[in-house]
Amino acid sequence: PVYFPPDPVVEPYSNNKLYYQNKGQLIDQTNSLVPNVLFYNNFTGPEFYIQNTSVSYVLRKYDSIPTNNDSTENIGVEYSNSNKFSRVFQFEPAYTDLNYFLPHCGATGITDIRGNKKLFIPNLYPDIDLHYYSNQSGIKYYFVVKPGASMEDLALIITGAQSSSVVGNDLMLNGATNKISLGQVTGYQVNPIGGIISLPSPASWKTISSNTYGFDVPSYNSALPLVLKVALPAPTIGGPPIFNFNYSTFYGGSGNESFTAIRVDDNNNERYVAGRTSSNFFPTFQGLNTTFKGIEDAVILKYSSTDSLRYATIYGGTGQDYAIGVAVQNTGNIYMVGNTSSTDLIINPLPLNKPLADNQPMNGVVPTNSNSTLTDGFILELTNDGKTHYWSRY
Repeated sequence: PVYFPPDPVVEPYSNNKLYYQNKGQLIDQTNSLVPNVLFYNNFTGPEFYIQNTSVSYVLRKYDSIPTNNDSTENIGVEYSNSNKFSRVFQFEPAYTDLNYFLPHCGATGITDIRGNKKLFIPNLYPDIDLHYYSNQSGIKYYFVVKPGASMEDLALIITGAQSSSVVGNDLMLNGATNKISLGQVTGYQVNPIGGIISLPSPASWKTISSNTYGFDVPSYNSALPLVLKVALPAPTIGGPPIFNFNYSTFYGGSGNESFTAIRVDDNNNERYVAGRTSSNFFPTFQGLNTTFKGIEDAVILKYSSTDSLRYATIYGGTGQDYAIGVAVQNTGNIYMVGNTSSTDLIINPLPLNKPLADNQPMNGVVPTNSNSTLTDGFILELTNDGKTHYWSRY
């Protein structure tokens, strides 16, 4: 029978990490078919290709200079001494289809290739099954050790990597220009009614040789299934380097947001991001005490050199306002420039000790006709902590 293990952490699967069957649409760099690849996901980095007894991570680095060569790395994970007659089965279709109309796909193409949330390999080892799932961070593996099964042969051989090592409770695979975090190990058992039983102590990776790894599992009840989950943790702001990324995050509210400008302070590596929001409930933080007013408002965020959010604030009137640029003054003050169709932007004059020529009192006047597409430009100066509206004009 097919046994799908429960998970103590309920995580949604990722729409970007569905598994698609290879029906002849895949070719390699020499334009040759790759029938040994049974399923794949190549929509996020790294690309993931599944064979009967192994998987391949393909990492690509694209150079923006046309004369430079792009680079490709293939790092493999082989299941040592596994069942070479094992088969891969697909489960839980996601009703997302792909169609290929490429020269090698014939006159009618290769169509209706449905994505799947789960894959299942029964008896990869005697009485040990393997499941592939996903979460928002990447691929998840579940090794299900059935009652009475031996774990002695369960081992992963790393190929194609320049080096690999266990770091904490993670297995890191290092390529020439990229690295892969295979994931952290979580071990648990399942009772006859589906309840999760914790192990006496945590399971972890075990180094067998320079490129071969297994699992260090404490004593457990061999009469019950043992589940070894290998997965990346859920994404966090400023998380560890994963795949081709050193850092990534997102920020927004109840509507639409886009960020169109970024500036890094050369003195302290702090980052300033500016853009727009249509959110009625944009999550401002530590900056000006402002609220959303119009169709769209301009936004500015500041992150520290360690990727912590310092502040997030908005600026705008009852029309449409958006930022298109941000700059840092040598004094630390921040400038944001953009466009506005508002006639009621909040403005501040320069301090009295500034020369009058630097403090032009006139503001722009934009048409009040709602059919007009004309806008004015604005400039806003904030103090470095984002809490003081120092000066603005439009």
